[in-house]
Amino acid sequence: MQRVMYLLLAVAVGATSCSRAEVALKDRVVGKWQHQDTKEVMEFFKDGTTTAYYPKPKEAQELVGTYTFVADDRVKVEYKGRDPYIATVAIAGDEMTLNFADGRSGKYKRLP
Repeated sequence: MQRVMYLLLAVAVGATSCSRAEVALKDRVVGKWQHQDTKEVMEFFKDGTTTAYYPKPKEAQELVGTYTFVADDRVKVEYKGRDPYIATVAIAGDEMTLNFADGRSGKYKRLP
């Protein structure tokens, strides 16, 4: 009987941790991120909105839009006045990598 209880507990913990892994990436993307090379700052909000700020001298611009996860690790971003894009998202600690369909990638660091 005790073995059955341990088995049921292990199955419950395993099922819970699997479902949390899916939600975790969607939750972990929320926040402010700075591109390590261009210094662009992207911010993802819980309500599915996003902003991006490009701090280029004399050409600084701010974009406003929305994002949705189209798969567990793929996000679709749509900024007003821009073509939408889909990127694969990977987060390790305070670093996020976005990989784009055209082969480009961007590395971002979480800001406080």
